[in-house]
Amino acid sequence: MVPASADFLKTYYRLPDTEMELLPLGVDLDTAGAARRGGGRARVRERLGIPDDALVIFTGGKLGRLKRTEEVLHALRRLNDPKVHVIIVGKVDGLGGDVAYATTVEDAARGLVNAHFVGWQDRSGVYEHLAASDVAVFPASQSVLWQQSLGMGLPLVVTESAPGIRVRQDVSYMNAFGAVTVLDGMGDIAAQISDEVTILRDDPALLTRRRQAALQTAETVISYDAIARQTLRFNPVA
Repeated sequence: MVPASADFLKTYYRLPDTEMELLPLGVDLDTAGAARRGGGRARVRERLGIPDDALVIFTGGKLGRLKRTEEVLHALRRLNDPKVHVIIVGKVDGLGGDVAYATTVEDAARGLVNAHFVGWQDRSGVYEHLAASDVAVFPASQSVLWQQSLGMGLPLVVTESAPGIRVRQDVSYMNAFGAVTVLDGMGDIAAQISDEVTILRDDPALLTRRRQAALQTAETVISYDAIARQTLRFNPVA
């Protein structure tokens, strides 16, 4: 559940706030911890030709217009820094996929040797590519990858609203410790991403603090263990 779900329940089911509590999408910290310790960072970077000292942006999912993945690539072009790379997990879905949008993304990446399309990944593959990354950027359209990124200790750069997004994607519940940067979805997203990545690239101590905040958020708010404890308050085990 995300906060916008509460608005739906209030509007259509007349439920009062006092009878609702947020039960967020979660992340398996056992899997995330194993991935962080499993050497995926070195393996993925070696396979993709990414230097160990590069700053790596993770993005992706089912590549459709609502994801606005091209904005990450526009930001990469603006940065023009060989020490900043982007890993893009996912692709346009098969039958019925938006082929025209796929072309838009491919055009945005043209000539960018530090943009790496790795296609669909299974569960372990997603976590391994997250392990190779330093920050997760999602210009729009929330998915469970946002929670998985926090579980892997990646600070998030996201928007809560953007053209085509019908309701605000409130991420306040994931930002109690300052792990999330919320961009103005109606502004120049590529420029904002570029600015935020520049800040993190130039201030390693800040990046470390944001990574710690991501892990703290995962452990206390969105881990499956935390969600289970929250659920058991309403359904106690005899």
